[in-house]
Amino acid sequence: MIISGRVIAGGDTTPKGLLDAPRKFVYQVEKDDGSMVNLTYTAFPPSPFRDQQVSKIKLAMREGRISPGHYIKASGSYDPVTNTLTVAEEGDFIEASSEKY
Repeated sequence: MIISGRVIAGGDTTPKGLLDAPRKFVYQVEKDDGSMVNLTYTAFPPSPFRDQQVSKIKLAMREGRISPGHYIKASGSYDPVTNTLTVAEEGDFIEASSEKY
């Protein structure tokens, strides 16, 4: 599934103090049609496992981060029970910018 819209809130949800742990990011996105969806992805610390994961998905953040107010386009697996799009599989992507695509 592909979504596009504006980031309303969210960010790194990893508990404080975990330095070498995977970092889980969750964002609330208001889609172009006005409905809301959660967007999640996991970033991994440097390791061979991280290298495998990074090659699966594409992250293109023009300002180097995702912040409230940014426009976002993402592809991933959608879970209707949790209303969450998860970016984790081969070919999934996130594109974020302060300007609308």
